[in-house]
Amino acid sequence: STMRDAGRITIGKDDDWDDAAATDSHMTFKTMLSNTLTEHMRITSAGAVGIGTASPGNNLHLHTDNSAEGILLKSTGDTRNNLIFDGNISSAADNIAFIDANWNGTNVARISMFTGTDTSNKDDGRIGFATAAAGTVAERMRIETDGSVGIGSSSPTAKLDVNGGAVINGDTIVGRGGSQKGKLTIQSRTGTASRKTNAIVAVPYNDTSESICMIGMDGQAGNNEMHIGSNTGDFMSP
Repeated sequence: STMRDAGRITIGKDDDWDDAAATDSHMTFKTMLSNTLTEHMRITSAGAVGIGTASPGNNLHLHTDNSAEGILLKSTGDTRNNLIFDGNISSAADNIAFIDANWNGTNVARISMFTGTDTSNKDDGRIGFATAAAGTVAERMRIETDGSVGIGSSSPTAKLDVNGGAVINGDTIVGRGGSQKGKLTIQSRTGTASRKTNAIVAVPYNDTSESICMIGMDGQAGNNEMHIGSNTGDFMSP
């Protein structure tokens, strides 16, 4: 029988073998593809591993040629798969990990996971979501340590804090089940809206201790007044 190559591991110098001063080396791993010995993985002299590339740009560099290639974590049993980022960061609000999306080398989107404020126990964290406009990546949404979500705000003061306008195409329900009450309050620029200050406030019908409905416009100063009904004051016009 004829002996043929089925694979090969090669250890070689990065420079000319005849150069006695050359000290760097690499390892290549090759298998037979279409009857041709083809390199599929390389370990450089710096310890970087390239899969599908001979010039890895990081500790592990995976090169793909089509959309079906990538990284697969698969469990065949009744178990989960984990992707863990672990860093012993010493300061608050510092990055633990990035998941970056680059467009031809330019970063255009990012999910950042960073530390909270408890630098002693190191047991709280935040998540930021960023996108790029004209090449500059900026955070657009944040989930705080207590679960509060800020859109356009990095310091949300409520479960949902939106700094800017919002369009809701559908029903909006304020409040919860049972006897829990809910309010919809629109603040004025000078602070929390009162009954006559740029406000719309609604309370469910089963709560008689507060206004059932109110709409107001700066009646405090006697200008541009408009009030519509409540169980504690004005009804319709001033």
